[in-house]
Amino acid sequence: MERKSHQRSLTSKVGLLYFFMNVISISLFSWVITNNQIELITENTRYQAKEQISNVVRDLARIPKDSSSRQGVAKAFQKLALPYILFRGDSVLQSSAPAVKLPSNHARDALAAISMREDSGVDYYLVLDKKLEMMLFYVPYEDGVVFTQMSMGQIGRRFKDLYQLLGVTIISLTLMHLAFGFLIFRLVITPILKLHQATGRIAQGEYGHRVDINRHDEIGALADGFNFMTGVIQQNFQRIEQMAVTDELTNLYNRRYFFRQLEQWLERSDRYGNFLGLILLDIDFFKKCNDNFGHVAGDQVLRGVAKCLADCARKSDIVARYGGEEMVILLPETTLDGVVTAAEKMRRSLEELEIRTDTGKSLRVTASFGAVEYQRFCAHSGGNHSSVMEFVEAVDAALYLAKENGRNRVEVSARC
Repeated sequence: MERKSHQRSLTSKVGLLYFFMNVISISLFSWVITNNQIELITENTRYQAKEQISNVVRDLARIPKDSSSRQGVAKAFQKLALPYILFRGDSVLQSSAPAVKLPSNHARDALAAISMREDSGVDYYLVLDKKLEMMLFYVPYEDGVVFTQMSMGQIGRRFKDLYQLLGVTIISLTLMHLAFGFLIFRLVITPILKLHQATGRIAQGEYGHRVDINRHDEIGALADGFNFMTGVIQQNFQRIEQMAVTDELTNLYNRRYFFRQLEQWLERSDRYGNFLGLILLDIDFFKKCNDNFGHVAGDQVLRGVAKCLADCARKSDIVARYGGEEMVILLPETTLDGVVTAAEKMRRSLEELEIRTDTGKSLRVTASFGAVEYQRFCAHSGGNHSSVMEFVEAVDAALYLAKENGRNRVEVSARC
């Protein structure tokens, strides 16, 4: 649960950070483009409108002041396809077809146009309607004023085109950001999550787990380093684990491991009624070997005996050093007859064993064996389950009996 929480936390944090970064960048881009484009579109439209009116004003100025001047006015506005009304006060002197209506404030705006020409020489007066849909122009001409209007629909069309372009751009940018975010997730987040999960599995004792990241960059190097580190940890752990259960001198299992296995096998035997044999042996007159040939030779004897016992035992048997010159063999799924047979085989092999010391001397040893089988032992005890120590004490008593009866022999526990 903790690893999943960390995974969700990392993914959520990176995802939210990337999301807000994209929103901010796209919003900033849209704001800059929109503001600049709207201003450009508005200014460009106004410039074009003013340029057209300026052309009309120049054409009007070139019309001779005679009876045909009003025909010239019509031609000047027809050239630009603009509607117009030539009026004086509230009287309409001339208009285009279809006629346009004069605004309610036309008289005031006409006076403003005439005043601007007289005061500052401006050729026309521009007014925007209340809905900002039309540009209204008043051009003083002879003893009247020409009114015309231009639609601002061009601005609207350009705005619409701008918004469509922005929409397409935002969608494209969003898709690009999503693709880029997916690549970031695959290239960066996924390997980090794999490494995080791997550390959790290593912490749970799965030292053989490796990270599968085949890349030739920094993350790949990190994964290779992690795999190398876990490999070293696995080797060291196996070595430590082996040292924890192995006797350093004989390379047999040690006493602690033997008792742990014995407890487990006794529980299994109590539950399922399985046979379980136990052999305890002691090298005869081992102290004399140490006294006569030295402790180095004694160690070589122990190693030779341990190897002989391991060679005689089955793969399922557990051979351990019990202490000093005593060895113990646990035989799962073995009846009492099988235990005695195995003990006799080991005794004869030891009797025939020749151990050569570093000094070149050849030594021979024998051993005394005690044997016991758990189900027979329990039956002799009235069917009651016995403890580990009771079982071991029974085989120890059988070993003592073998020593008492002349050594180099196998004796069965009296309680079997």
